[in-house]
Amino acid sequence: MQWMLSIVLLATCLIAYSESAPVDVEVYTGPSRIHVPPPKYPTQNLRDRKEGWVIVNFMVDAAGKPYEPVVTDSTGDQGFEAAAVRAVMAGEFNPATIGGEPLDAGYNLKLKFQITTKSGKPAETAASREFASAYRRLMRAIERGNPDSIGKELERLESRGIKNLYEDAFLNFARYSVAKVSGQEAAQRRALQRAIAHEDKATFLPPELYFYALKQLFFLQVSAQHYASALKTYGTLISEN
Repeated sequence: MQWMLSIVLLATCLIAYSESAPVDVEVYTGPSRIHVPPPKYPTQNLRDRKEGWVIVNFMVDAAGKPYEPVVTDSTGDQGFEAAAVRAVMAGEFNPATIGGEPLDAGYNLKLKFQITTKSGKPAETAASREFASAYRRLMRAIERGNPDSIGKELERLESRGIKNLYEDAFLNFARYSVAKVSGQEAAQRRALQRAIAHEDKATFLPPELYFYALKQLFFLQVSAQHYASALKTYGTLISEN
């Protein structure tokens, strides 16, 4: 009965809307990218074969010029962050418009620093054997539930140095697993966001682990009443399933 009442109510609203006088609506269109030059790879990071990513939030003025850049998330390397900001500030954008009139508005970009082969494919497509071995030791410690062992294995994993984006994703999934043991929901959310790496598909984590991470992040966002973020995460889940 309830669903029938809902249909009747919806139909009534549609009829009333169709019979009402037309209303002019000013359409908003957000900024869009015309061209952003590839960020310059920091020399030392390139020598060390270190990879990373950076999310930059910034404003685009009515003339399409970027301003007020802010790094909102990254893999944590200041060299990558500075290079990403410089690339954004050298970019060209279409401004936002409302009713056809340009105006200032915010925009986000993710810039990736990934070493590639001459053909343009990623040079690294997996974590190293040494990393994988340390990761497995940590996960076994988590399964055993020994806090001292968990802490030591996590410290060993972090101290070995993270080189590529696959290792960074798995390290942060490991951090999520550690935070889950201690019930720290904020730390779990942060680690899962880093593990997913703001990707809308399984890129650095295997598909099964990626979807698990997305689901757990969704539940944690709802629990924290971060509904806008939860809706975005849910949209990613739906689009990939």
